[in-house]
Amino acid sequence: MLFRSDQRIKNSEVVDRNCRHMLSLVNNLLDQAKIEAGQLQIQRHPDSALEVVKDAVATVEPLLAGKPVRLRTDAVDVPALLDIDAFRLRQIVLNLLSNAIKFTEKGEISVVSVWSDGELTLSVIDTGPGMPADALARLFQSFQQADASVAAKHGGTGLGLTISRNLARLMGGDITVRSTVGQGTAFTEI
Repeated sequence: MLFRSDQRIKNSEVVDRNCRHMLSLVNNLLDQAKIEAGQLQIQRHPDSALEVVKDAVATVEPLLAGKPVRLRTDAVDVPALLDIDAFRLRQIVLNLLSNAIKFTEKGEISVVSVWSDGELTLSVIDTGPGMPADALARLFQSFQQADASVAAKHGGTGLGLTISRNLARLMGGDITVRSTVGQGTAFTEI
């Protein structure tokens, strides 16, 4: 039986998406192993943090297709160039945005970049379901997720936030989280 052309395209898109997902899982495991072994090196160069955010936002926008969710960015006083590891910063922003998109069914997701006192602070803020305080303690542990029932619906390995926090720490910062059930969650990289 021959498939119609549109069915072949759909099938190839599914294969492509699954291959990208598997590659992402393997890369996350490798990154975590390198971090734990002290082998992951930060490569700082003058680059645009705002371009990194813009690129990450453009990458995840297709994930919002069909969802009544607005994705916006704001920047305050961010210099054109900063001494950053653009690849790792992008990885952090993508992880935070992917989680926000995964759990936000309607409303808004914001990426806010602020330069103050010689430091860049990036926040990803969503209007998703939020999390209870007892779930927040598990968020940054490897292979842990805040709510197993929600995670089963949306998938994931429980490594994205762990890796993101470890990368932020390697770059001299950290990631914090604030969340209120029914109101949303804010992850901030300092």
